[in-house]
Amino acid sequence: MRDALYLIDGYGLIYRSYFAFLKNPLLNPAGENTSAVFGFFRSFFRLLKLRDPHYLAVIMDSKTPTFRHEKYPEYKANREKAPEDLHAQVPVLEEILGAMGVAVLRKEGFEADDIIATLASVCTRESRGCYILSNDKDILQIVGGDVYVLQYEKLTGSYREVGREEVVESRGIDPEQVIDYLALAGDQSDNLPGVKGVGIKTAQKLLADYRNIDEIYNNLAAVNPKGLRKKLAAAKEEAYLTYDLATLRNTLSLDYTIEQMAVQSLNTEAAIPL
Repeated sequence: MRDALYLIDGYGLIYRSYFAFLKNPLLNPAGENTSAVFGFFRSFFRLLKLRDPHYLAVIMDSKTPTFRHEKYPEYKANREKAPEDLHAQVPVLEEILGAMGVAVLRKEGFEADDIIATLASVCTRESRGCYILSNDKDILQIVGGDVYVLQYEKLTGSYREVGREEVVESRGIDPEQVIDYLALAGDQSDNLPGVKGVGIKTAQKLLADYRNIDEIYNNLAAVNPKGLRKKLAAAKEEAYLTYDLATLRNTLSLDYTIEQMAVQSLNTEAAIPL
């Protein structure tokens, strides 16, 4: 098997780093918030130390609205605007990564998860492992085979590899059912509607009985109780809209090849003046 590719969900890690220091933000001598920069690179260098990746890239979200916003203007509309002192740190992070020679990928109109899904598909075709540093539950839909999500565990000081079995154990569904699950239960964080009145347990039971939303709607007359059947019938359009929005696109055309993401000797000295 070829050397594995490691992918970091850039904005996901930036946000977690910023809010980890929200009560006691880290400031530079000019009084500017540097919490996101510090937290990001602490996690970045920990990954390098513990996993010694040969190939690595940081994946960023589009700066412009995505195709999901065009299809559904309410997509993520419930989220509060990110603080200005968080946004101000993103160009600094990207400049430091660029100076060190780390690949940073972004594709306008698409989210980081779509790029990650595309690269994971490439890794599968190339018989190459793929490890993803992300807390986004949507990314679980691509887990399986040699594609894993990494979760750092403080108690052990190591990364837990979340594969197919771990998804089933923690979520009660298979990775390929994650999209169907979201189509039924919705996703409050992304403002995806799903089926009103269907929660976690009900979605899990439906998918245990029917495997996917196509099977559910093809056998709707057999779904019980009657109240649930009515909810599903009334929200069919919303369910399929959510399914489409939650599906990660994995066939994007990217400017980078995996070989261009090689981690040789990072030029950390170039980042010192920044």
